[in-house]
Amino acid sequence: MSPVKRNPMILFYRLLLLVLSIGYFTACQTLPDRVYKTSELDEGEWSAKAMVRDKKKKSNNYLRMDLSAIRTSHLRMDVTATSLGIHLATFVMNKGKTRYLLAREKKFYKGPTGPEMMNALVKVPLNPRVFNAFLFDVPPDESEWECVFDGQKYLKTCKNLSRPLEIVWLKREGNKRVIKVSSERADITLNLQLVRPKVQNKKVSFRLNPPKGYKVYRLK
Repeated sequence: MSPVKRNPMILFYRLLLLVLSIGYFTACQTLPDRVYKTSELDEGEWSAKAMVRDKKKKSNNYLRMDLSAIRTSHLRMDVTATSLGIHLATFVMNKGKTRYLLAREKKFYKGPTGPEMMNALVKVPLNPRVFNAFLFDVPPDESEWECVFDGQKYLKTCKNLSRPLEIVWLKREGNKRVIKVSSERADITLNLQLVRPKVQNKKVSFRLNPPKGYKVYRLK
């Protein structure tokens, strides 16, 4: 009995349908099945599309960010270039200590968490603790920040009273938010999407060691 010949196009479409089905169910399992009030979360993971506007150079950079955070204490940010998908930087705050690497320069920095730690990544002098607070939709503890809430008690604007630095919540829709951070040198517009209300692997997420071949710098 001769073997049954199978149409290669039918096999191709069956395989394509299988791949799309797996992608669909994976997305359904990843994205939250309900809307969360971010200010009530203790931890979470987000994805973000960011546009960084350099005011001096009058140029835009488009980035993708994968974010993990525990309220007030921990933050991880993996940054890639949107156009090429190249890994640019990883930033980790673990309580009072901060580490970050710049992939293209092969430089690794570590030291105590300071007020301008994120400047090298996004060109804005923002304290990682303040970024953590905004991620959870709560005002920062620092007295130099003045915040205004809207009629539904969501953060609307926060201004730094000692330097030209302002955060504005432009849009909210379900688990998505659009936040703009403005400073003297640059503006960042973040399109945030909550991926899950928990950090999957806390032990790994908030650790960062210098890869082989990276030059290590200590920050004071």
